[in-house]
Amino acid sequence: MPTNNRADASTVLLPLVFLNESAIGQGLVWNPPYWSLAYEVWFYALFGAAIFLKGWNRAAVLALIGLIAGWKILLMAPIWLMGAGLVRWQRQLCLPLTLAPLALLPGVAICLAADAWAVPGVVAFSGLLGIEYQALGFSRYVLTDTAMGIGIALLFIGLRPLAEAAGPLLNRIAAPVRWLAGCSFTLYVLHNPILLLI
Repeated sequence: MPTNNRADASTVLLPLVFLNESAIGQGLVWNPPYWSLAYEVWFYALFGAAIFLKGWNRAAVLALIGLIAGWKILLMAPIWLMGAGLVRWQRQLCLPLTLAPLALLPGVAICLAADAWAVPGVVAFSGLLGIEYQALGFSRYVLTDTAMGIGIALLFIGLRPLAEAAGPLLNRIAAPVRWLAGCSFTLYVLHNPILLLI
């Protein structure tokens, strides 16, 4: 659900255990960016269970985590898996520099199309399920977010050979880039409460 300005158990306590996107979640109080943590936490829990458990234990724990997280979280899991796949198969997906445009151009086109079709995608998906789009919470953009994930994956694939070619320059600025990257998520999650406080 989008931000909910009503402070009660469902809007304060459920986000503390990352259940704001569950079947009983009611949205967030005062901090819309926090929505993404509910997805990330459950994706990491699912991924850990899938990798480190075996046999029936794996199946049972995955089912339990999926049940607790809820179907809205599971809708977006393939997008997260795209990123995990990029890391896992980064060497196999490395293109020669001359072929980088073959990934970059479709990547840009897909991202632009996904952005342009975001609202019609919400309408189509909620209509397909026969429910109001608000009931989908932050998973309402799943169709165009999936397309955006594919586009961004292609951009990463296309930019990798360019980054390797620019290696010496990138190595010189690595320290400040790492520092900025290290605080970017904290800034994203906390910027709204800080603005409200100011």
